[in-house]
Amino acid sequence: MRLRSTLAPLLTISLGCFTVPPPLSAIGTSSSTTAESGTSTSPTNDTWGDETTDDGDSTAAPATTTTADVEGTSDGAEPTSGVETTGSKGDVVVLGPLVPQENLDDGAMYPAGDGYLPHWYPSGEENAEGCQYLGQFPTSAQYYGYMRFQLPEAVPAGAVVDSVVLEIFGHDEYSWNGAYALRVWVQDTSDAAAVGGTFDYPQDGSSVVLSTESVRWPEEGGLVWQQPGPNATPDLAALLQALIDAHGGLAAGAYVQLWVGEDVLDGSGEEVGWLDSIAGDETAPRLTLQFHPP
Repeated sequence: MRLRSTLAPLLTISLGCFTVPPPLSAIGTSSSTTAESGTSTSPTNDTWGDETTDDGDSTAAPATTTTADVEGTSDGAEPTSGVETTGSKGDVVVLGPLVPQENLDDGAMYPAGDGYLPHWYPSGEENAEGCQYLGQFPTSAQYYGYMRFQLPEAVPAGAVVDSVVLEIFGHDEYSWNGAYALRVWVQDTSDAAAVGGTFDYPQDGSSVVLSTESVRWPEEGGLVWQQPGPNATPDLAALLQALIDAHGGLAAGAYVQLWVGEDVLDGSGEEVGWLDSIAGDETAPRLTLQFHPP
């Protein structure tokens, strides 16, 4: 990774679209982190190009719905994840954990800059282990990670979203310290198409439009990146609620796509490593959504 900044102009001139991949570290398991509440601001985007990469085979499992019937509590307490409760707002529905189902459903992308051409890494394209990065690269540009999930049933208009948590498995970090944070956006569409190339980098003129609201990860302070291990976002309910309200609900089979980048682009070039779905279900990105139907 450190060689990347030094050799970028020379490599781009002599080898065209060749880029220096970030370093890999050992992959293992760890315990889950605790999610916090998020805040909202507008996304920051920079320039991009048109390089594309072929897709591959999928190894991820299909999406699932988890429910169980229990009586509501007399004190009005919210049910735990994975439990369906009958109450004044209707039955609680828990979708998930959902995982990407196709090769193009998760990956990473950065734009042109600092002597580099733009590049797109769909799941499994960079390496068989599924090691990806996101953060800030090139300098002061968003190096996005994206994750796309298919809803196994509809979330109707008027539904009240109780909680949404994204979990991604970390494997490495580069120049990351306790002061840095990430930010999460949802793609502003009722059914997100699969990313197809660097022309889908989110910015003015792109077909990919991100939500005006976003959630800082974590809500305050810096993010301690678990690597190796799972990293859980703060509650993303506000993002999904706005999406559902804006589009009159989401249909069964529709796709929700989340984009993750750095909170503040300050030119320092830090990144975190994560695993895409090619590595298998145990470390694939996963989304859990809980809502009350109207």
